[in-house]
Amino acid sequence: MRLAVVIIDIPHNLISSTYEYLIPESLDLFVLPGCRVLVPFGVSNKLRMAYIFRIIESYDDMKATKAIDSLIDYTPSINAESFALISFMNERNIAPLFMVIKTIIPNELNYKYKKSYYLKETNFMSTLLKFNKKSRLINDHELSAKTLKGFLDSGVLGEQYIVKSKSRIKIEKYYTLAANISLEYLNLYPALNDLSPLNSYSHDALELLGLSRSNLQTLVRKKILIVEERQKEYNLLSDAFQEKKEITFNEEQQVVFERICHELYHYHTFLLKGVTGSGKTEIYLKLIAEVLKSGRNVMLLTPEITLVTPLLTRILALYSDIILWHSLLSANQRFKAWTDIKNNQARIIIGTRSACFLPIDNLGLIIMDEEHDKSYLQSQAVSYDTHEIVDLRAKYHNCCLILGSATPALDTYFQVESGAVDLLELNHQASNLPLSQLVVVNLTDSENVGSLLSPYLVKEMAGSLARHEQIILLHTIKGNYKTYHCSHCGYYERCPNCDVSLTYYKTSNKLRCHYCGYTKDFSERCPNCLNILDSQVIGINTVHETLAKVFPQARILQADKSLITSKDDYEQIYLRFKNHEYDILLGTQMISKGLDFANVSLAAIINADYLLNSPSYDAIETTYQLLSQFRGRSGRSLQGKTIIQTSYPQNLSIQALSNSYDDYYVQALDLRFKGGLNPYYKIYQFIVVGILMQEVFAAGKEFSNILRKLGKFLILGPTLAMIPKLNKKLRTTITLKVPSQQKLNIGEIKQIVVEFLKKHPKVEIHFRPFLSTFI
Repeated sequence: MRLAVVIIDIPHNLISSTYEYLIPESLDLFVLPGCRVLVPFGVSNKLRMAYIFRIIESYDDMKATKAIDSLIDYTPSINAESFALISFMNERNIAPLFMVIKTIIPNELNYKYKKSYYLKETNFMSTLLKFNKKSRLINDHELSAKTLKGFLDSGVLGEQYIVKSKSRIKIEKYYTLAANISLEYLNLYPALNDLSPLNSYSHDALELLGLSRSNLQTLVRKKILIVEERQKEYNLLSDAFQEKKEITFNEEQQVVFERICHELYHYHTFLLKGVTGSGKTEIYLKLIAEVLKSGRNVMLLTPEITLVTPLLTRILALYSDIILWHSLLSANQRFKAWTDIKNNQARIIIGTRSACFLPIDNLGLIIMDEEHDKSYLQSQAVSYDTHEIVDLRAKYHNCCLILGSATPALDTYFQVESGAVDLLELNHQASNLPLSQLVVVNLTDSENVGSLLSPYLVKEMAGSLARHEQIILLHTIKGNYKTYHCSHCGYYERCPNCDVSLTYYKTSNKLRCHYCGYTKDFSERCPNCLNILDSQVIGINTVHETLAKVFPQARILQADKSLITSKDDYEQIYLRFKNHEYDILLGTQMISKGLDFANVSLAAIINADYLLNSPSYDAIETTYQLLSQFRGRSGRSLQGKTIIQTSYPQNLSIQALSNSYDDYYVQALDLRFKGGLNPYYKIYQFIVVGILMQEVFAAGKEFSNILRKLGKFLILGPTLAMIPKLNKKLRTTITLKVPSQQKLNIGEIKQIVVEFLKKHPKVEIHFRPFLSTFI
C-alpha cells in the first residue's frame, strides 16, 4: 500500500506542515500530487480537506495509521509548476505551508467546516431547542457553551462536522419554445411569437418581452416552454470599449522590437525603459501577435486595476480569447476565470499582481508593465515580490520576460549594471512631441502660502478651459500617519539614522522613526522660523469643492477608491473623460499612470509634499517615479504642461525631473548605500502583534534578543509600528539588515518563531522578506 504526504488545510504555525496517510486500494489509481482529498484528522478524526503533496511508493518506517477517506479531484488542482512556486515561497516565509497554498489558488477550491448539532433522543421535548425538518438544531447560536455541553453530555444532542465546498457554481435557467404550439397559447401569450424554437432564452430576456415568473412556470408546466439548467457564463468583455489604432513603428521602436524577437523563444529578461508616450504598448501588441502565431500564450501584468482598462481597449480590438483577473471580480467570476485558464480556454491573460500565480500553460511571453510600482509587492500574510515569481515562471517555460517602465526600480536598474537584465531604451515620444513643459511652484513663496490652488495654477487652468482642452489634477494624499511641516519655510523633522520623516504619536506627544525607534519630543513651533507647524491633511472632497467654486462652469470628474468599487465604475470614468464629457479629472494616485487622453494639455499635482514627507525609506524613489509618470499624462497629442506644487523644490526627486534618469539613479543609489538599504543590504521585518502594549513590547524585546544571539546580522528595534494599532491589535516592528552577499536561513528563523510562540501564545509574529513601505 502506498503513502500520500498531504498538506492539511489548518493554517497554524504550531500544526505540522505535512502528514502521511495510507492510500486505499479503491483510490490507488486516482490519487495524484495536487489532488484534493478528505482525511480524518486529530483525536476525534474529523474530516479535513488536504492537498496531496507527494506519493511515497516504498518506505522503511511506517508512520501512517490512518487512510484517506475520499477523493475530491480526479485531475490535480495544483500542477507541478505551482508546486515549484509553493516551495519557493515557503522558503521565504514563516507562514504555515497551507497559507502559502491559499495564496496561489482561488479560495473557492477550499472547504468550510460547520459544527452541527442533531437530536439524538427522539422523544425529548423542550422549548429551549429548535430543530428543522431533518432534526438539526437551528438556534445553537442563541445557547451558551455551558447549555450546549449539558445537552451533549446527557445524550440529548449529537455533534457532527459538516464539510462543504466553498465553490458555488451559479446555475441559470434557459427556455426553448416547443415545436407545434397551438394558436391558443400564441394568442394568450403574444411574446411567444417573438421566440424561435431554434434558440434558447434566459429568464431576463423573456422578462423583457413581458413574460413574468408565474407565466414561465405555467408555460413550463404546460410543456410550451422546455427549461434547461446551465452553468452561468461571465462575459466580462461583452461591453468593453475597443480602440483600434494602426501600429506603425518609428526607428527606435523597430530596433527594440527586433532585439526582443531575436530572444523571444528562450529565457531572457529585458528592461524596456521608455519615456511616457514612447510607444511601449505598441511594442507589447506586436510581440503578443508574434507569440500567438507560435501557438504559445501570454501573461500581461499591470500593478493596478485602473491600468487594466487602457490596455484592454487596445488588445480587445485585436483579440477575443482574453481573460481578466483582478480583485474587483466576484468570487464566481474569479473561479470561472481560474477554471477556464486551467482548461486552456484563453491565450492572453491580463491581470494585476495575483495573476502571476494563474495556472497558465505553454507560456511564450510574460510582460510586467510599470515594473517599478510598489503594488507588485505583497506584504500581507504570505509575502512575495512579483518580480521573483515571474522570473521563475519565465525560466520554467523557457520564455521571454519583459519589464516595462519609464522610471525603473533602483533594484531592477542595478541588475542591468550587473548584467542579469538586458536594457532596451525608448528615449523619445512616439508622437515626436517634446515632453510636457515642467513648472515647479514653490508653496513657501509669499503669494502661495496657504493656497490650495496657487495663482499660477489657477491662471493656467483657466487658459486650458478657455481653449476647450482638458486638465488632470492629482491629489497625492496617502497613508494613515501624521507628520508636521512648516508651510512657511518647508522644514520637517527627519530621522538622523534612517533619513525618513518622523511620525507623530499623540499618546506620548513624541516624534518617532518606525524603522529604528529614534524618538524626540514634539514642539509645535518650527525650529527654523518659529512659525506654527502644520499637520492639516486636505481630503480630495475639499479639493473638489474648491475647484467648483473657482471654476463653476467646469465639468469636474472625481476618481478615487471611495467612488470606484467595481471594474465598470473605472471603465465609465475612463470612457467619459476620453469622450470629453468632463473638463477636469481630479483623482488620487490611480490616475497618475497609464492613461492616454489626446485632449489633455495640463497636468498638475496639488501638493507633492504628502509624498515627500511620507515616513518611508523609499519616499524619494516613489515620488520621482510618480511625478515622472504623471508628467506623461499631458502632451500626448497637444503641447503639454505639468505643474508641481511643493514646499521642497530642492528635493532630489523633483530636481531629477529636469535631468536624466541616469543622474537620478547615481544620486539615489548613493543614498541607499549610505543608509544600508537595498540593493546593498537585504532588509527583513518582523511585526509582533498582541492585545496589551506591555506584552507586545516585552515579547518584541525578548524575540529581538534571541535573534541577536545568532550574531549574523544587524537588528533594529523593537519599535512602535507606523500604524501602531490595526484591527484592535497593537503592533511593534523589528528590522533585520543582512549584507546582500549573505543569505538568511528562513528555515532556522521559522523554527525559532514556532518555539517562541509556544512560550508566548498571546502574541503573533508576522514576517516580511523585504522592507515594507508602510507597516
